[in-house]
Amino acid sequence: MILTLLKPVRNTLTTWARPAFICLMAITLLLSCRTAHAQSPQAEKAGADKGKSEIADYVRNKYKVRYLDSQMRKTAHGPSGTIYIIGDITPKNIGTAMAEAKKPDRARGIAKALIFGEPDIFGVVHQKELREMSLETDTYGHTHILYKRYIDGLPLDNMEIMAHISPDDKLSTISAVAVPVPPELYSAAKKETIKEDALPSIIEQDLKESNIAYKSIRISKSGKIAVPVPPHVLWQADVSAEGNIESWTYRVDAFSGTVIEKRSTLIE
Repeated sequence: MILTLLKPVRNTLTTWARPAFICLMAITLLLSCRTAHAQSPQAEKAGADKGKSEIADYVRNKYKVRYLDSQMRKTAHGPSGTIYIIGDITPKNIGTAMAEAKKPDRARGIAKALIFGEPDIFGVVHQKELREMSLETDTYGHTHILYKRYIDGLPLDNMEIMAHISPDDKLSTISAVAVPVPPELYSAAKKETIKEDALPSIIEQDLKESNIAYKSIRISKSGKIAVPVPPHVLWQADVSAEGNIESWTYRVDAFSGTVIEKRSTLIE
């Protein structure tokens, strides 16, 4: 477009002025390209903000909300982000059988009816992927349930849902951290990984390469976790070392044995 507009001017220039004109065109094109690139992050942010507002507007329009803090957005592989809702968010599709169930089971039924009824908010479609981690009814009759999502038996890192049901069987508060699950994660969760007994040698080698002095190491807790980015499956281990006051949480590629992250508890 710029070259088309400047063509008539270029044709009228004398031979000695044309080099200067060419330089001017080059500078103009460079500036226009920089402007276009500068707008790209803004466009991406606008798209993300729109996705967040769509979910927030949907919740406000469907439920009786007294307070809403939503950083949840839609992605190609499910919702991503956080959401916190206070109000009457009791789902309507509970069923008459729930009225005859015992209180803990009624609370479970109410929470699950909302979670599975809103996959665009919580991301859970398959019932086998949702696991109850704890259930507690306090002295005031409020029931608090913590859920986590599992992919082929592996806990999905950072994902959790906390539901609070009032004594009159109203879902009064729910908070969630949603993590998108690409198809590659499902595939990776089924693959063979390195064995747990390989972790000590991997960790010891990393400590030596980091010039960290120690006599011996102790792994107090370890297990595999699912993550939304490659390699999708990690070994996570809590490690302490005799002869060193520091301890670490290690994350290791479950296929190659490469150390992905080493987080010191002293920094935390």
